[in-house]
Amino acid sequence: MTLNAFLASRKPETAQKVLALLTSLSQNFVLGKHYLPENIYAIAEVYNTKDENDLDFENRNLTDEYHFVLEGKEVIELAPANKLENKVPYNFAKDVSIYRKSPLGTEAEKVVLTPQTGCFIPTGMGRKAGLNVDGVSFVKKVIFMIPSE
Repeated sequence: MTLNAFLASRKPETAQKVLALLTSLSQNFVLGKHYLPENIYAIAEVYNTKDENDLDFENRNLTDEYHFVLEGKEVIELAPANKLENKVPYNFAKDVSIYRKSPLGTEAEKVVLTPQTGCFIPTGMGRKAGLNVDGVSFVKKVIFMIPSE
């Protein structure tokens, strides 16, 4: 899903605030949570990408996610959560389940994110974000957490 498609799915006031936040973070990056209308919040984070064997899949039950990269590049692997082996049971307070590093019986789809690109991840889809593309990359990213409908 493109940024424009994501914005089109929101109320006009929310879309304006999302764009304002992205513009602000592009100029003055502030780590942490940023609250928006419609019970959406954004998490601004920075990190170095990692090898796929160093990370696990995660799945959320109550929130969809939209990952948007401002700087750097990363791979996100996606696989249906019901095709993954559960490693850590669902934590309601954190809205997250952790799954084994390798999908069981299914191939994970790999999505490459570069600056100004995003990826929508619905509930029920396991994701392993922050993976190396061609070696380690420093990433500045915003993750929008959206209540699922």
